[in-house]
Amino acid sequence: MGSPTHIVTEYFNQKANLDTFAVPYTGAGPAKQGVISDLHLYTFETASSVLALIKSGKLKAIALASDRRPPVLPNVPTIAEYGVQGVNGSTWNMIFAPAKTLKYIVEKLNHVINKSLTNPAIVK
Repeated sequence: MGSPTHIVTEYFNQKANLDTFAVPYTGAGPAKQGVISDLHLYTFETASSVLALIKSGKLKAIALASDRRPPVLPNVPTIAEYGVQGVNGSTWNMIFAPAKTLKYIVEKLNHVINKSLTNPAIVK
């Protein structure tokens, strides 16, 4: 309860005027299994965590909680395209290191990460 996924679900329910109950799973894995097993109707998850399940046919992508369709799911409409405006569940992914990490290590990590972000396969 209180995770970003839970909050975007509650916000979607409010914006779409739905009255549903949030099932307090202990993580994304059990929540996805709940949907696959028909224990509940839907869940919000990050696209990267469900792509394989979508491709295998175990889950159906209904709508994206984002401003635009990503290249990996070009045929899945956004929630706004269905007429429910303002629901954006975009998340940030960050890299952390202990506060006392030596400067040269942070610089090396920064260099390697930035270099990897120019790789066409990673960009895609």
